[in-house]
Amino acid sequence: MKEDEAKHLIDQFNKYASWAVKGYESVFSMSSLCVAGVAVLIAIAGSLGVFSNFLSALPDLWKGVAATAMIAIIGIPMIMIRRNVSKVFNALIGLHEENRAKLIALENHRSKYGSLPDDLTFEKIVRLRPDELAKELEKASSAPT
Repeated sequence: MKEDEAKHLIDQFNKYASWAVKGYESVFSMSSLCVAGVAVLIAIAGSLGVFSNFLSALPDLWKGVAATAMIAIIGIPMIMIRRNVSKVFNALIGLHEENRAKLIALENHRSKYGSLPDDLTFEKIVRLRPDELAKELEKASSAPT
């Protein structure tokens, strides 16, 4: 493939790579909104004395159970939100690193040989893992022309 076509293909993959990680941004915004909402509700309930009024109305035997239940009701969703955000963040970092490695391999090959293999397509770049893409590029460069 000609160098202009190679540059265009790399540019298209670069756009895809940046848009692929954009989809995860809404997860962080929504999680931040949930955490902030819970914090506001806790602050309002605390300032209105909801927790202390509720606990003082209970017999001494049930105060510990009720306090533990309130902490669990607030804490379990917060732990789940944190776990999900962590999973998404790790997936995002992995995707970014994979795409970065692919872009480096593509640019290195293009700058060294002035082109990319003719059979290399956008779909193939997206589908292959970075190490597979590097092997594919190396194999194409060592093949007789």
